[in-house]
Amino acid sequence: MTGSFQEAISLISNNDEFLLTGHVNPDGDCLGSVCALGLALEDMGKKVKWVSDVELPAMYSIIPGADRFGRPPLYISEKTTVIALDCAVPARLALAAIDTDIDLNIDHHCSNSMFGRINLVEAEAAATGELVYRLIKALNRPISPRIALALYIAIATDTGFFKYSNTRPYSLNLAGELAEIGGLDMGQVAEIVNERKKFGTIKLLGKALERMQLSADGKVAWMEVTQTQLKKFGTDLEETEGFVNYCRQVEGAEIGVLFKETEHNDVRVSVRSNSNWDVSKLAAHFGGGGHPRAAGCTLAGSLPVARRKFLTYTAKWMQS
Repeated sequence: MTGSFQEAISLISNNDEFLLTGHVNPDGDCLGSVCALGLALEDMGKKVKWVSDVELPAMYSIIPGADRFGRPPLYISEKTTVIALDCAVPARLALAAIDTDIDLNIDHHCSNSMFGRINLVEAEAAATGELVYRLIKALNRPISPRIALALYIAIATDTGFFKYSNTRPYSLNLAGELAEIGGLDMGQVAEIVNERKKFGTIKLLGKALERMQLSADGKVAWMEVTQTQLKKFGTDLEETEGFVNYCRQVEGAEIGVLFKETEHNDVRVSVRSNSNWDVSKLAAHFGGGGHPRAAGCTLAGSLPVARRKFLTYTAKWMQS
């Protein structure tokens, strides 16, 4: 057991009140990890709250404890132990607007800035859910069926349901163990989380695909989603998770980008890479972060301005 695990165990054992959070616009790994750890802490008799900055996508309602997410508080008591999960930098936390220390930072992003008092960070892990599983086991707590489902979704979503290059034999073995504990129908879980979409979301995807663009050299493909489109098709930004993967499926494209216009005069950018481009460095230039093959950031301003700024820098970055 590493020193970080020992420190995390001591922190959890010696405190009773916890606040758990993850990165803004949380994905399956973030949500599953937060819920799994929160449920485990409650099983230990701890008082736990978990928070997010947005309403959760409907596809993640299957995660046990997902209905427990609240909005970030205005104030955090000194007796509350704050744990951040699946977030590389403090600026990307759902708690970023609150002046508070992070007691425990649990993450697998290679770009993690080690911002916690205790940092349980392993870039080799396929998902933060793998680290949460090991922490729960290190605490000598059982993996209940509810925790197993939350962790399974965390690992499955961050490995593209075991298709991405970050999938390790350990990930597959652990997923099998969790599926057995939870009595999971893995096909059904994949259908609910990864395949089932609202009719309006499918229509929106069709519109985005129709307007997909490709750079002159064929190396960057991008799509965009506007607020007008979201309203027209009766869906929301959270339902567009996964759209960006169609960009990286374009033959010859090395980087895929999805620009998503928000209601707050800024643009969320999702980036994916097919090759040796480390897009976490690209996103970091704009204050974001992520993994070598999957990253994101947010740019202030209108969609045309943000798109031009991002693509211009991307072209120069790839040339250098």
